[in-house]
Amino acid sequence: EEDEEEEEDEEHLALADFAVVIPTDELVSLPEGAKPVIPPPSTNIAITRARIIVQLQAAIYFPPEAEIVEDEAYATREA
Repeated sequence: EEDEEEEEDEEHLALADFAVVIPTDELVSLPEGAKPVIPPPSTNIAITRARIIVQLQAAIYFPPEAEIVEDEAYATREA
């Protein structure tokens, strides 16, 4: 049963990875006297992805305040 679900997912992915370009002047006829609005280039192409993968970066370690105070005190003693 899992194999069937995986195959369906793969088929869905294969169908979703394509772009459709439709010229905006073919979609709607403007009324007389109306000025066309030219959309930004990014809206002319519709891309659909079935999955989005997010990669997390490594966490940054912040020491507790007590360690920071000790480090500052140590630094002032050496100077």
